Amino acid sequence: MNADKNEPNMESEISVYQCESAANRNRIDEQIVFRPLNEDAVVRILDLMLREVCDQLQRQHGVSLKVGTEDRELIIRTGYSPAFGARELRRAIERLLQVPLSQLILKGELAKHKQWCAEAKEQGLVLVPAATD
Repeated sequence: MNADKNEPNMESEISVYQCESAANRNRIDEQIVFRPLNEDAVVRILDLMLREVCDQLQRQHGVSLKVGTEDRELIIRTGYSPAFGARELRRAIERLLQVPLSQLILKGELAKHKQWCAEAKEQGLVLVPAATD
């Protein structure tokens, strides 16, 4: 076992190397080590994903959505872990934002207001019409 966590585990490398066929082993050019994301990187990734959702909502339905700092923190707490990185952020956005938005669309409620806000609650995010509407 390696004492330094940044160095690859040779036992794992050898076992993977032994299991792979010669054809697959010859395709490996280099080893890439992924380091954990810092908080700033996770926030930037989340911002890009949220911009996609908000832009699509504006294009397709003419509705804007405001996602505040507390809401973003909830999404990050739900969708980020140091072990798996930001892989779950997309699913957290789907579960916390896109599913409720879809329900509003299906009920015909979304079109009643041009501006919506996400609010962090115990049960997750709640979508409410913006006060300026």
